[in-house]
Amino acid sequence: MVDDAEHVVIVGTCLAMCSVRELEDRQRFMEVNFHEAEPGTENASHPTGSPSLAVKRYARPAAGRELPLPSEIRPIAVLERATAHLIDLADSPFSGTYAFIADRLRAVVADMAVQAIQDERAARIYETIVRYHALAAVRHANEVSYSAYHNHELLSKALVSLMHIYANSLPADDARVLARAEFHAYHLLLHAADGVLGLSHARTLTDALHRSAPVALAMRLLHSTSAQDGLSALRLIGELPPTAVGCVLHLLPDAREAAAGALRRAYLKQELLPLAWACELLLLAPGAASLSSDLGPLGLALEQSWDDSAPASSASDSAQQPSGQSNSLAAVRIAPPTEPAPAGEAKVKGAAPPPLAVHSAQLQAWRSNGAKMASTVNAADGLWPAAAGGQLAAPLQPAVLPVAPSAPGELEPSADLELMEMLNMLRLQINLDPSFLRREPDPLPPAQVTAYPTSAAAAVREDDELAVALRDAIASLSGS
Repeated sequence: MVDDAEHVVIVGTCLAMCSVRELEDRQRFMEVNFHEAEPGTENASHPTGSPSLAVKRYARPAAGRELPLPSEIRPIAVLERATAHLIDLADSPFSGTYAFIADRLRAVVADMAVQAIQDERAARIYETIVRYHALAAVRHANEVSYSAYHNHELLSKALVSLMHIYANSLPADDARVLARAEFHAYHLLLHAADGVLGLSHARTLTDALHRSAPVALAMRLLHSTSAQDGLSALRLIGELPPTAVGCVLHLLPDAREAAAGALRRAYLKQELLPLAWACELLLLAPGAASLSSDLGPLGLALEQSWDDSAPASSASDSAQQPSGQSNSLAAVRIAPPTEPAPAGEAKVKGAAPPPLAVHSAQLQAWRSNGAKMASTVNAADGLWPAAAGGQLAAPLQPAVLPVAPSAPGELEPSADLELMEMLNMLRLQINLDPSFLRREPDPLPPAQVTAYPTSAAAAVREDDELAVALRDAIASLSGS
């Protein structure tokens, strides 16, 4: 035990993941967790604790409590072993695994804090903890015992401790410089909703960190969020690896509302948009059971359209379809926003939790591979896109509303591609400046009339008249 003028620093001497005294107390009070039981006693009413499997649980510090004994505190080598053991349990199918790991990781953090360990080895432990809690936000979001608020708090505290170590120590080598970029990106993403806090942290980063792929992508998302550019924000979220998605789940509601607002302003309520295209923009799964309730508050509604290009799948389907039409296509249309379900009605006692309402190519690939947490936590840095690695980020470009696809077999907004392109440009102009509808067309300058042949001047006037006609059509349809 080291005593200085400010505080007492304890040097731990416990060489096991759990002290003998704590294990005996928990055995006596029947508080041995399933993951800590001796093999063969897991299903017993009173499982026997294993000295090699038991891990010290978290004890909240209380005012007036005596300092823990050195024999109850684990040194850094044991903390590294305990952390690795806990991550190996992350893929266990048993319920309560997340709560067990989260509690034991808190005890690891507490042991490092009481010993004032803030070196590179402690940084690696904090990095593992950050990855675990970030990934848990995606993996365990639908579990009844999971608390998003509690997990977000643990993730935020671990990041703060890690950033403190980064600020007061130099990386061991160039590889560690690049490794730190991943966690600086997590810090930026976690605070992307607070532009001031995010930009203040970004100003402390070196040029090498700004050139790294994780930080470059996080900065793009930070700027998109600050500009309330929902389309760009959702596109960037779709490029994030699963660990980073867990840091931006709190951004999804506002980003989707902003993106849906752009769709409502740019498309008419009479138009049908392809479902797969709209879901890709909003990071929603097209086949999710909760899709209708997810789209309703955004001012979008599911709609059925009929396609006569394919035969009916069965006689019963043909009987229900209009004459001359044989196959239905799901679509999305603009509709008045609906109120989201109250929190008390969203979860019914005994019912399965709703699926996680975020869908992207990165997440889908991770889930298709089994959604393994241990391997992902141990190699999270390899999941970041490497397009920007070692290069300066490209300048930010304003987002342009994409045009709904018109492929064979899909819903076709228009068969005339040139007309569709002009219509989309008008929509974009109206989206940027609603007063555009009330403007009179600009007369053709006399110099331009004389500079062009008669046929060219007539073509210019014809294009201008077509634009005016399209603008008037949009105005009349919008008012109907």
